[in-house]
Amino acid sequence: MKDAGCFTYNAIIPFVERPSRYTYSELNLASGGFESGRFNVLLVFPDTYEIGMSHQGIQFLYQRAARMDGVGVELGFAPWPDMERLMRASGEPYRSKQTATSAKRFDLIGFSMTYELHFTNMLLVLDLAGVALESGDRGEDDPIIVAGGPAATNPLPFVNAVDAVFIGDGEESLVEAIEILKGLKAKGATRAERVRALASIEGVYVDGVSSRVVSRLYRLGRDDFADRVIVPSSGIVHDRLSVEVMRGCTRGCRFCHAGMFYRPTRERSVEEIADAIMKGIESSGWQEVSLMSLSTSDYSRLDELVARISPWLEKRHVSLAMPSLRPETITSRIIEASSLVRKSGFTLAPEAGTERLRRVINKWMTDDVIVEGCERILSAGWKSLKLYFMIGLPTETEEDLEGIVRLVDRILSLPRSSRRFKLSVSISPFVPKPHTPFQWERQCTVDEFLEKEHYLRDRLRGKRIHLSLRDPRFSVLEGIMARGGREMWDVLVDAFHAGCRFDGWSGEMRFELWEEALGKNGLSFEQLLGARNPDEPLPWDFVRLQVAKPFLLRERSRAFEGEITADCRTGPCTGCGADCNRGPGELKTTDGGAERLAEPLTPESSEESLPSGQRLDTLNIKPEAEAPLSAERLESGAQSISAAEGAALGMGTSSGTFQEPRYSAQPVRYRLIFEKMESARFLSHMELLDSIRRALRRAGLPLNYSKGFNPHIRLSAGPSLPVGAEGLREFVDIELERAVQIEPERFDHLLPCGLRIKEIAGPFSRSEGKLSARSRHEYIVSMRELWRMIKGIAESHGRTAGERSKRRAHPGMPGKVEPGGNPLTSDVAEQKWTDGIGADGGMPNLAQEGGEAVGTSRWLGLYEALVGTSSYAEWKPAARANVPEGAEGLIRAYLEIVQREKRAFFEEFLSAMGGDLFKGPALVFGSALRVFIEKKVAFTGARGRERSLEGVKVKRISGDGTIDVTIEITQSSPTIRELVALVMDERLVPIVRITRVSVKYEGPEGFVDPAALPLLRRGGRD
Repeated sequence: MKDAGCFTYNAIIPFVERPSRYTYSELNLASGGFESGRFNVLLVFPDTYEIGMSHQGIQFLYQRAARMDGVGVELGFAPWPDMERLMRASGEPYRSKQTATSAKRFDLIGFSMTYELHFTNMLLVLDLAGVALESGDRGEDDPIIVAGGPAATNPLPFVNAVDAVFIGDGEESLVEAIEILKGLKAKGATRAERVRALASIEGVYVDGVSSRVVSRLYRLGRDDFADRVIVPSSGIVHDRLSVEVMRGCTRGCRFCHAGMFYRPTRERSVEEIADAIMKGIESSGWQEVSLMSLSTSDYSRLDELVARISPWLEKRHVSLAMPSLRPETITSRIIEASSLVRKSGFTLAPEAGTERLRRVINKWMTDDVIVEGCERILSAGWKSLKLYFMIGLPTETEEDLEGIVRLVDRILSLPRSSRRFKLSVSISPFVPKPHTPFQWERQCTVDEFLEKEHYLRDRLRGKRIHLSLRDPRFSVLEGIMARGGREMWDVLVDAFHAGCRFDGWSGEMRFELWEEALGKNGLSFEQLLGARNPDEPLPWDFVRLQVAKPFLLRERSRAFEGEITADCRTGPCTGCGADCNRGPGELKTTDGGAERLAEPLTPESSEESLPSGQRLDTLNIKPEAEAPLSAERLESGAQSISAAEGAALGMGTSSGTFQEPRYSAQPVRYRLIFEKMESARFLSHMELLDSIRRALRRAGLPLNYSKGFNPHIRLSAGPSLPVGAEGLREFVDIELERAVQIEPERFDHLLPCGLRIKEIAGPFSRSEGKLSARSRHEYIVSMRELWRMIKGIAESHGRTAGERSKRRAHPGMPGKVEPGGNPLTSDVAEQKWTDGIGADGGMPNLAQEGGEAVGTSRWLGLYEALVGTSSYAEWKPAARANVPEGAEGLIRAYLEIVQREKRAFFEEFLSAMGGDLFKGPALVFGSALRVFIEKKVAFTGARGRERSLEGVKVKRISGDGTIDVTIEITQSSPTIRELVALVMDERLVPIVRITRVSVKYEGPEGFVDPAALPLLRRGGRD
């Protein structure tokens, strides 16, 4: 993050549920991000960070834009409701992730629309950015707003919000759009001229300018993959390397929108894929690679690819996942490759319970084929199996539901090698999508879906399965957005203003608000879910995919006749209309020519294949980690071991690496001492360890892995830090197969910003590195941001209520004003506090932008959102017009509120403070803590645990706003967060900056640094 002093970083992020979502922590970013004077692009995935960073499409677009001259590109994601609430309360705008730049300053904002229930999140991002929701209301300086992706093939529900819609593959059209807009910006073109120019690009629709649009087709290229893949340090949903092996599918499932959207099928060469895997693993450190496509088993050279990459992956302990495998294509080599490192489970998608209904949806497979496929999977040693079914499909009857039950019974009766076998059954409601053969069909209502789910739940009750039923409200909401017309725009806006966000998340979707929004606009779910007349135009007919509408009508007719349409890759051309650029039996590859397919894979091509002509669709393999302390020591990054101590122990102070390793014939351990600072402080303990594991794999060390079902790096970490806390001498132990020379510099550029290896001790044995139960933790607690909040509130009190009401808010959020309110200033994103605070605890200086100092009202808004307006009302009488004097009164009033439960100690505390009460929060709260320690106060901490202040010392209270604290750890010791909460409102604890300076363990010569313990136990011999 470019500006670590910005309000978002210091004031808001510490209070949210997962702060690592919002910090700059990615590795291998290809662009420096926003830069004045360049053409700047913000690519937004309108869901959480962990979902968006798992999506490969937006990363393809990012890499394309990053290669362009004079272009800065960044990624953005939707803020979770807790983040939105605090942003609105304090007037903080939506920012890019990498440089924390206000989104409104970008030239182009592009949304990746992969899911209809992202539509409200797009409005959320626009509103927080200060951009008008409707394109017609935007000014000359507003960014151009565009959208694309599978959910944009019917853009009518949201088309008013965007200036242009990209249909089809975006790799080339986005680059062309950036080039055009960059040139027009240099010429000073008006906003209207820039928007109009986008309509000239193939595959781009501009409402009011374009009459129709044909989807853009990209043939795939050898340079699609970056040499260095982006690596998140925050946990994501698919924490692995994903490599696209092919795009498109010709199986022709009639319900599948993706199968129609991505036609025609285009394959990548084995050489290209293998190169992308090797470079991706080496530049990321991931332990799993997934071969991605709609139907990976249809990749014509899959067996060859697996044979090529398996030895390389096995050597590096990297597992292989291959979604969408079909039994007739699963060779012994593929089975072996899938279980090289981890073996967990298969996912099969029969979709329907009977053979009849599978013919209707063009997913032909017999029950026997499904059962035989499951039998082969179980006999090969897999311990879990998941089945996917849909309900509410066209022509479905009760017999089809009963077919699901019969199929489950047959699979449960199969012999299996493991008693721990787990069968999961997932049931999802069918959603008719535009541009599919079922786009005209009626969708079931919520009550109808619930009736079907109740039937299956009753029939499957008592069986040894895990049954998952999707809430049908999600599906019907998805359905009305997928096939909605322009009438849905007002519904969408009303639902958003009512508080609808993250509609695809079970804990966030508010169905009743959608019903109200529909009713307000004279609509209902039943009306919008109805069937469409095939003889009448559809609202989205102005969008033409590669698949033609006549083909969809033919497929609809064949569905009701129960006729199967063969895969055109191995059969005759189906006349779908896609520009596949090949003849019968030919397959387009990235080598630039057509490669002749020999014969379809048959039982003869694999001794473990199923009978010829029988297919089992969508198999997935998915793997299921004591000198007083001072602020000066913190600033200098002081070592806990002095140079003299290190020399006495025979240790180097720069690296701590033993020069002549004693252990070489068996696994040995090393202790890595590292610091966790700045943005890295927001990583959770597990995210921190994942980052270290990836760095270890990238460092090329001879890592020792555990044995068994799920091999992992042998690693053990020191005591965890709370999220938001920093550490100067944290540590982690790793185990290597043999002793090697390691320098800290080896990890430079392998760890996220804020993580740095400072010292390495070892090699040593497990017994030599063992840590004692007794330890001593030294902390620096900084009250600087709390002081800024107090001062900001004091100054805000002197401003008029009208000025404070300018804080942006939104219905459904605390501290609301009417929608459309402006931010506190025109560009509040770049206005920030400086770091300086005087020794007397005085008011920090404020940066100036546009001639106005800011920050005061934002602190008040943040405080009210966190603690509530009632607490502020109690502060109010104590404040006076003069800020420094008013702050004194505020501190007294604040302490009185906080200390009510500790009234017996409060008066003694005030007496002990004497005349120094109002020198700043560090002095106030540090002195209060000393009083509690002297009185040996016992209290109840988190989760109702009894805590004691025995072993806690306040060693120093500094005029620079910090407190030095030492805690000797016992079973009843408080955590550092509990200790801080003892003397202040626990809701404000996250704003206190905590830094652990050292952790020392009891050793032969008292408490010593963990890096010294192994050698001390060895008797000081090297």
